[in-house]
Amino acid sequence: MKKILFYSERWMDGGIEKFIMTLINNINNKNISFEILTSQKETDTYDNMLKKSNVRINSLHLKKIENPILRTMLSLIKLNKKLKNKKLDLIHINIYNSVGLFYAYIAKLNGFSNIIVHCHNSGIDSDKFYIKRLSNFIFKKLFTSKKYTYLACSMEAAEFCINLKRIPSTNVIIIKNGIDTKLFLFNSKIRKKRRKELNIDENTILFGNVARFVEQKNHQFLIDVFYKIQINVPNSKLLLIGTGPLLEKIKIKCKDLKVFDKVIFLGNTPDVNEYLQAMDFFLFPSLYEGLGIALIEAQASGLLCATSFGVPRDVAITPNIYFLNCHNVNEWTDLILSKIPYKRRNMMNECKLSGFDIKDSVKKVNEIYKEMLSIE
Repeated sequence: MKKILFYSERWMDGGIEKFIMTLINNINNKNISFEILTSQKETDTYDNMLKKSNVRINSLHLKKIENPILRTMLSLIKLNKKLKNKKLDLIHINIYNSVGLFYAYIAKLNGFSNIIVHCHNSGIDSDKFYIKRLSNFIFKKLFTSKKYTYLACSMEAAEFCINLKRIPSTNVIIIKNGIDTKLFLFNSKIRKKRRKELNIDENTILFGNVARFVEQKNHQFLIDVFYKIQINVPNSKLLLIGTGPLLEKIKIKCKDLKVFDKVIFLGNTPDVNEYLQAMDFFLFPSLYEGLGIALIEAQASGLLCATSFGVPRDVAITPNIYFLNCHNVNEWTDLILSKIPYKRRNMMNECKLSGFDIKDSVKKVNEIYKEMLSIE
């Protein structure tokens, strides 16, 4: 039995966690077992699924550490101790900036040869921006090594996280964050069920977003856009799925703009696919993204999507997506108002042809594992 360890800096409700769970749930290889290690576990969303799959998740820190610099320093020390006596066949390190390369370096120092560095992000939040940008530059220069296998959700993510002057881009394997397209196929019965649950009638236009409440996701701008839409379309509401440190701040903004009663804060849910059915238009003004898996899911459900230029163009798998300036409210509202209402279409074929079907992604990663571990 070959043991694979997934490492993720923080275990949250984001794209990295969703991708790891996708691999665990879909790689049915009796010769492979999985384990997850994280600096700190911040959600229990996936606990039941992990238990069913008999996969352990361990944290380096028992208490949450808010300061990212302190957390990273302590994580590096504890990871080094953790790996000293660990018997593993492959370490799959998931990173959202180049500091994650140091984790790979520690794994290499502890004698591990099968190391995957998987790039998932393409930018930095503006808080402590200069420190983060400087550290990203330094770690990328110092710790990019030819001894690792590099994966990335997009070439933008690869360019941000690793030094492509040392590692040719042709050596980076792009793994699309695939989805189970069948789960997102538009279903009118599910739509009616979820809208009834949310107390939304069919005459109401429901805008939506799925993202953590962090600066990267640009909720402040999203609320500004919805505020202006609501003036023009009074029978509209906004469904926000997710949690995060800026949640209360966004609630206060909604109250200040007097749209709080028009915004539904759903929190985290394992049924994102069903709530996408309830929506009429998907808004995703992120400042940057490694890919933006939520947009893939939204398009698969047949939704029109408005997103920012900070999102890689790879995410455009249907004609239903529009790229806009993430600071120009008028540009967003004008586009949205010009597109509603519209006829929702089945996008199953477009999604499968794009290569974002989960079967394709899992097959690609499974082949990489088998080659690295020399197993069938």
